[in-house]
Amino acid sequence: MLALSWPWRDNSDFVFDFTSGPNRGRQIALNAGEMVDDRVITLGANVEQFDIPLDGPGNMAALRYRSRRFALLNQGPDDSVLVNRVPLKRGDQVVLMTGDRIDIGESSFRYLERAVGEVLQGFQIVVESGVDQDQDKVYPFAKQRLLIGRGKNCDVRLSDLEVSRIHVALVHRDGKFFVQHRSETNPTFLNGMSLLQGGERLIQPGDRIRLSSLTLLQFAKAEPRKRNAFPPGR
Repeated sequence: MLALSWPWRDNSDFVFDFTSGPNRGRQIALNAGEMVDDRVITLGANVEQFDIPLDGPGNMAALRYRSRRFALLNQGPDDSVLVNRVPLKRGDQVVLMTGDRIDIGESSFRYLERAVGEVLQGFQIVVESGVDQDQDKVYPFAKQRLLIGRGKNCDVRLSDLEVSRIHVALVHRDGKFFVQHRSETNPTFLNGMSLLQGGERLIQPGDRIRLSSLTLLQFAKAEPRKRNAFPPGR
């Protein structure tokens, strides 16, 4: 998993970074000071009708801005829009978080918020102990919501067979970090205390999360970077 980087000019607050489809290589950068609540950015195949072109006439979606957050609404067929590989039904709406990947037809883009990204790049996940394939690995906190487990859709993918496919999630919210226990079959311990299934606890740098008899993770501060950690604007 790659560390966060800022793909546009330094003074932008939000970026939609397209990695495939008709907009591949394009970044749409927006400033909070230029936005108003309930502004809508439309995505669809008809260039004259929609703000952002997509492939496929049936693929449609909308981005709605409110209180410094963007919500993505699927206006096309069921399962035509995916957020972090999870399909949305027609009419479903998801509030986007930094690092989220959105797939619509052949188009893919990533949502980034500068203020959140600057916080996240100061933290990382360290595998203090685990199976040989995982031992001593370090993962940047590259998304606002990190899924950890053995499953292919996890952001931190572990090899330990005692770890569930989706075992825990680490989330940054309102300036704090939380661990959420997701496994229905295997326990999670935070600093030796067990977590209830579906529950969450506040975490601090140095806290340790045990997922199995072998796998122990530490939530840690990352090595300091230069002040201008993001690349200069293009």
